[in-house]
Amino acid sequence: MTMLYSLENFINSATILFSKTEDSLYVLENLYAERPSYPYRATAVGSVASPEWVCVDLWSPTNVTLVSIFNHNIQYLPTAGGVFRLKGCDDACPGESGACDWGAQPVLVDLSTASRMIEHFRNTYGKLNSTFRYWLLEVADPTNAD
Repeated sequence: MTMLYSLENFINSATILFSKTEDSLYVLENLYAERPSYPYRATAVGSVASPEWVCVDLWSPTNVTLVSIFNHNIQYLPTAGGVFRLKGCDDACPGESGACDWGAQPVLVDLSTASRMIEHFRNTYGKLNSTFRYWLLEVADPTNAD
């Protein structure tokens, strides 16, 4: 038997969040709520060349060993031009002064091929062991009509 658990959610009200786009009803700050009934939603589906993204500033370099996305509707079909990936860096989020060259940052976790906690459920996780201040989740989901 394998057990997977997480001790701490690093995204809280002290965390600074940035996004490429944001729906006026499903705002980025909903990620603080830790409730699936308060989702965040981008206004577009993105593309490989220009994915939608959410960037998290954890204030200091923080070791992350598990990334989990719960109750999502991401199709992430790589064969249809989709991406669902996590990157890290120590410079800054996109749009900030001194931002990382995110295009040059390696993918730490490819969530499009990551495990699902329960088959057919919209919960995805990936394991890693990396330390960065800034974390970027990129999503391009061109086959998603929702």
